[in-house]
Amino acid sequence: MNHRVGFSLVIAAAMMAAVPAQAQTLTLGDAKFDETIELAGSKLQLNGAGIRKKLIFNVYAAGLYAQDKFSTTEAFHAQTGPKRMSVVMLRKLKGEELGRSFARDLENNMDKAQFSRLLPGIMQVSNLLYKCAEFQPGQGFTVDWIPGSGTKLASTCTPETAVVKEPEFHAALMNNWLGNKPADATLKAKLLGLAKPE
Repeated sequence: MNHRVGFSLVIAAAMMAAVPAQAQTLTLGDAKFDETIELAGSKLQLNGAGIRKKLIFNVYAAGLYAQDKFSTTEAFHAQTGPKRMSVVMLRKLKGEELGRSFARDLENNMDKAQFSRLLPGIMQVSNLLYKCAEFQPGQGFTVDWIPGSGTKLASTCTPETAVVKEPEFHAALMNNWLGNKPADATLKAKLLGLAKPE
């Protein structure tokens, strides 16, 4: 190899190494999900993402993060580290409507005794969503599991958050998307990484 060419290749490689790698993102409609995020000092990876549909409408896009990849609901719940569900609206939606939908889906995925036991946490989450008179496209919320703290729900339309400490509550809330009676079975498959995002 010509020494001058070889030296040029070395310089080019060094310059490329010096440029910081751009974070990879997945785009669904107007929603963007980073392939990796940081939460509570841990690096999480995007396991799956998809769009929640109702009739012919795209309601929101959702992405599910954990430390390790998984393909079943049980494997997701078995992970003890930080986790995040990120939801971005694709159309206008009243917070009250979303809060009622959450409570209804929770009730569908548990028995009456468990629902009564978790009712205080359900009310916290519903009340936070109610504070958003109307979600606009691009707004949304996150559901975080943080070991030692509990489930934290935060919304882009209010500085307030809801925190529920019981581990049982996080599993119940996530079963809205991943349970035996999910709100959208197609979205469940995408969040589990069993189907490709749209």
